[in-house]
Amino acid sequence: MDSQPIEIFGITPPSHFPQCPPHHPCTQFCESDTLYLPSRKIKIENIRQVCLKVLINSFKIICTPVGNKLVINGKKQIKVLLSSNPSHQALYSIDFEIPFCTFILLKELQGDVVDVYTVVEDISVQCINPRSITIASVIFICPIVKKDHQLCPPPPPPISQSICTHCHSYLNPT
Repeated sequence: MDSQPIEIFGITPPSHFPQCPPHHPCTQFCESDTLYLPSRKIKIENIRQVCLKVLINSFKIICTPVGNKLVINGKKQIKVLLSSNPSHQALYSIDFEIPFCTFILLKELQGDVVDVYTVVEDISVQCINPRSITIASVIFICPIVKKDHQLCPPPPPPISQSICTHCHSYLNPT
């Protein structure tokens, strides 16, 4: 296996972090996902790019003994570009979708949750063997609340030159 640097897309730049007030409800988690290549014929020679994007499928508020919770269902879309068999220089693009479910204790938050904002804080990649890789991601999630004013406004639109053309995620600044 080659040890060239891996180009990573999907880490949210700090300029796009939400401006949440102190003690605003949020959650964050780190997950490691082991991904297995779908074809037995492909063996990893070099991982060229990894692109990770978080999508929220749905959210709802439930009443619990400790107060209202925002339950969030989403998925991580991961695209891996790799080369196999150095004599043929074959490039493969493989897509993965990994579902997740998490929650946020809303405490005394007033107002309607109108959206959920996600931030990918970090992504790390490790090749386990010629058939599998592990991708660890650190994800921050907060609700966007509508009141007389928004407590957690959405970030500004992304800058086009920092976006991956393959997966439309942010390029990790190096």
